[in-house]
Amino acid sequence: LPYFHSLGGCQSQVSLEVASGSMLPPGASLSSLLVASWGCTGRYKTLRWTPSPKVGGYSSLSCFVAKKLLSSSNCAGLVPSSSERCILVTVLPCVYSVGRDQQLQEIAALFNMDWILLWSLNAKVFHPDYLVYSQQNISVGHVYRSELADVGLDVVAARFGMTLSQVVEMNFNLAGAAFLPKGQRMCVVPNSCKGMKQTIYS
Repeated sequence: LPYFHSLGGCQSQVSLEVASGSMLPPGASLSSLLVASWGCTGRYKTLRWTPSPKVGGYSSLSCFVAKKLLSSSNCAGLVPSSSERCILVTVLPCVYSVGRDQQLQEIAALFNMDWILLWSLNAKVFHPDYLVYSQQNISVGHVYRSELADVGLDVVAARFGMTLSQVVEMNFNLAGAAFLPKGQRMCVVPNSCKGMKQTIYS
């Protein structure tokens, strides 16, 4: 910055920034202002973000403001303008997109589970030693939907044999939550050795 372009002899400075009160996804970056190839007056920035394994369930609006500030004496009669746009950024729960040359053992370690459990969650991976292809989506847990209103997060964790910290690691959107509303979707990784022997309906 700044970048200028001609508007009938009037030079204007263009900016594109994150809107006040808005935030980028954790770890995301916004490039410098670039000139668009589709027109002499186009400007854009690129938002880059590779979600970490710990942000499953993330969902938030990111808003941006584009401003055009008039900056020459030839701008009589023209007024500065701005435009705001928001995008909803969402990370699906219980889904991981495989990176280049990653194998089940490596992926399992990212989620503090063993490769046998991870393999059991993915029926389409026919052999645990086969190299899964880049950008293939695999399951890293079960999507559970709360059936009761205001059920405690610790109760759900105990039911599936998980610790509260494990639940939060798999569900970024539930950090700090004590209770779940009815119908809340979340990712769980059941531990058959530690989970409840009976369901709430038993």
